[in-house]
Amino acid sequence: MDLPADRTAPSRARNFVAETMRTWELPRSTIADAVLLVSELVTNALLHARSAPSVEVTRSQGRVRCVVSDDSPLAPRRRRYAADAATGRGIALVETLASRWGTEPDGTGKRVWFELDVNGALDDESENVNA
Repeated sequence: MDLPADRTAPSRARNFVAETMRTWELPRSTIADAVLLVSELVTNALLHARSAPSVEVTRSQGRVRCVVSDDSPLAPRRRRYAADAATGRGIALVETLASRWGTEPDGTGKRVWFELDVNGALDDESENVNA
């Protein structure tokens, strides 16, 4: 899903991921984690890459993978903020909740991805949803 470079992007991304994963009949806890993490990565793309992000969701062999692409080649990094700061926890959340995560170059930008393990809820076929 291609998103606008505005404040509606995180909400649109959350809705897209939640609806997609609900059609796959995945556990609510997995959907909640994916929605939170994709929202953080889309917000990072808006704030730090200053570009319109896109979101991709795939499932395969007990895993769900979410990818957020943006126009900046700079890899995300964990930042240190004060405990009462209203920002700065996105990558820490990804590190904590995701089974795996990483970045890869994509043209002049990058793709930041995370995976969540899902036990027993998926078949062996891979399904890919892009818009």
